[in-house]
Amino acid sequence: MDPLNKESRKEIDFEYIFDISPDLIFILDNDQNIICANQALVNRLGVSPEVLAGSKCFWCMHQKDEPPSYCVHKQILIDGKEHTAEIFIDHLDGWYSVTAKPMLNNEGRITGSIHIARNIADAKKTEDALMDSLSLTRGMLDSIHNGILVISKEGTVVTSNAKFAELWHIPADVLASADDKILLDFVLGQLDDPDEFTIKIAELYERPDSESFDLIYFMDGRVFERISKPLYHRGEPKGRVWSFLDVTERERVKDGLQKSEQRNRSLIENMGDGVGFINEREVFVFG
Repeated sequence: MDPLNKESRKEIDFEYIFDISPDLIFILDNDQNIICANQALVNRLGVSPEVLAGSKCFWCMHQKDEPPSYCVHKQILIDGKEHTAEIFIDHLDGWYSVTAKPMLNNEGRITGSIHIARNIADAKKTEDALMDSLSLTRGMLDSIHNGILVISKEGTVVTSNAKFAELWHIPADVLASADDKILLDFVLGQLDDPDEFTIKIAELYERPDSESFDLIYFMDGRVFERISKPLYHRGEPKGRVWSFLDVTERERVKDGLQKSEQRNRSLIENMGDGVGFINEREVFVFG
């Protein structure tokens, strides 16, 4: 049987965990004097526990003559609640996530606070790299002449570019609503054949690895070239990327040329005499 009583085990466990934790842990009284600190903080600051005991937190941690505006201990004294903040500590040269919890006496009054500061420098670097990547991606998307819409495999909008909203004449409030059904209804309301559009989408989502290229027609006469390709993450299809390009003018010219050719052919075929055409290389074309 364990010879230590319950209270003794609690004390030993606390002291052991307190000092082996890699996080910086310290306890303050209401006047922001450091009552005690763990070995990690002692090592990080490079001072002895005796020097830390009784020192002001804002001087030891921030080298300031008064508490900074973001001081979580001050917030605890105001509302008695736990607080967490991400703080850059200059002389410790890094970002820390600081969580402070109130310490209460038997009457429920605040007697101080316990602070746990975790170094998040690596996480911040990762976050900054991610933000840079997202910014680069956003810049690339918004510089593309095609309208781009990215949809997850669940059918929700992941992202879109400015050209997409411009091509589809999507109002800012529809985009801001982040409601995928509202966006789809707005898109379908502009098309000549909305059923064909939704059927095509359903077919592609049944075949997540497939690609598609076709034209879609609007009630106002516009024509878009539509390309759909799978969106992959770690080798698995996770949705689709849709690309839209306004080819209305191109299709009008193409249609005009086809109609002109048909008229010319009809005219020739209805002439009484045999007529033929030879190009500049003296090659017979038709007749």
